[in-house]
Amino acid sequence: MKRWRYSVRRADGTKASGRIEAASKNEAMTALLAGGMSPLRIDAVADRQGGALTYERAARLSAELARLSASGLALETALTLTAEAETHGTTRAALEAAARALADGAGPGDAFANLQGPAGRILAAAIRAGERSGDLGTALSSIAPLLAATAKFRAKLLSLMLYPAAIALTSLGVVIVFFSVVVPTLRPVLERAGETGGDAAWLLAAADAAPIVMA
Repeated sequence: MKRWRYSVRRADGTKASGRIEAASKNEAMTALLAGGMSPLRIDAVADRQGGALTYERAARLSAELARLSASGLALETALTLTAEAETHGTTRAALEAAARALADGAGPGDAFANLQGPAGRILAAAIRAGERSGDLGTALSSIAPLLAATAKFRAKLLSLMLYPAAIALTSLGVVIVFFSVVVPTLRPVLERAGETGGDAAWLLAAADAAPIVMA
């Protein structure tokens, strides 16, 4: 089944639009006509495979699917239930697309083959491996903690990278304030004391150049 976006004119002359599921455009048109509506336009809605999954979402998704699979539910039913509870748009779209692929006769590996991003590809590979081994639940439950650990590692690495960046920005701010505020304030004192050579001359020259560099 495919999804179609339609625009119609009702029997009372008003226009309406929406979406409908049908195997073909002709079937969608027939269904709309049977409902007393005159189709003005019918366009196919492209299936989105969910975009790039983050490691955190992929870990949560694999754990939830493993839990539902262990309960004895068919994978298609598990996907439908998970999609209904999913609030993240791209993840929900991936689940819905996979459920439709399974309903059309595809295997689990093919249903998830187009997941995007490194985490999505890892999850898709685990599902295909589980399909081949005949133990999809074990494959999903095994990959979930690995994806979760990767998500935590990436978050930790990002925080470690942000710390030196923050220190560098703070240091830069101190230098800017020093040359643009402190040194100009000291200039009259240094000039009256006759301290305009050596290191003092370098400081004054740097303070004069600071506005040009920051411009």
